[in-house]
Amino acid sequence: MCNLWPPRPATSGDLMVEPALGFTHEGAMTFADRMFRRMFATPSGLLGHLGGALMARGNEATERRAVELAAPCVGDRVVVVGCGPGVGVSAAAECGARVVALDPSEPMLRATLRRIKAHPGRQVLCGFGTAEETGAEDDSVDVIVSVNNIHLWSTVGRGLAEARRVLRADGQLVISSHVRALPLPARSLIGTVKEAGFTVRHAGEWDPPSIMAGRAFQMLADRR
Repeated sequence: MCNLWPPRPATSGDLMVEPALGFTHEGAMTFADRMFRRMFATPSGLLGHLGGALMARGNEATERRAVELAAPCVGDRVVVVGCGPGVGVSAAAECGARVVALDPSEPMLRATLRRIKAHPGRQVLCGFGTAEETGAEDDSVDVIVSVNNIHLWSTVGRGLAEARRVLRADGQLVISSHVRALPLPARSLIGTVKEAGFTVRHAGEWDPPSIMAGRAFQMLADRR
């Protein structure tokens, strides 16, 4: 089962369509910036499909390990922010969790839909959203997973504030990022997460088995 989250009136086929929020207008970008955005930040068009395929192949082990760190239980509500082509969404749904897949990119949400529809019975909601704007109610989420997108958040502080708002007491936040893409040094990020109202249970670097993926920094934190 894969439905829409959160419900809104305008639809196009399986998915609701609206502009992604929180990104610089393309007119202010260099050519390389525009190509990166269309492949990885807010994938669109042929470049977006190529970027999605690369993410699915290169990030699979990292996505699955991020879900393993949280170890969601059957029935837990898990929000995957920046879900991309849905590898982490599928991994969380395999655990029996009720998953919300959020992304600002329509092609990535469609890719997630295709992946989930190949496995009937998994409970997944798909919709436009970001780390800063999840659309979830206060204290309604057990786990939030963010893989390779913290550098795309408008600010780390806003993303953490939204995570703390929607997570239940002792709910878990998993952040995984390419080491080279961290928006601030790892030690500073750990301190920022603690100051935002979380207890850091695990933080360290990890080498994925795929040669396509670089070393990852991964953190597991509980909402206080």
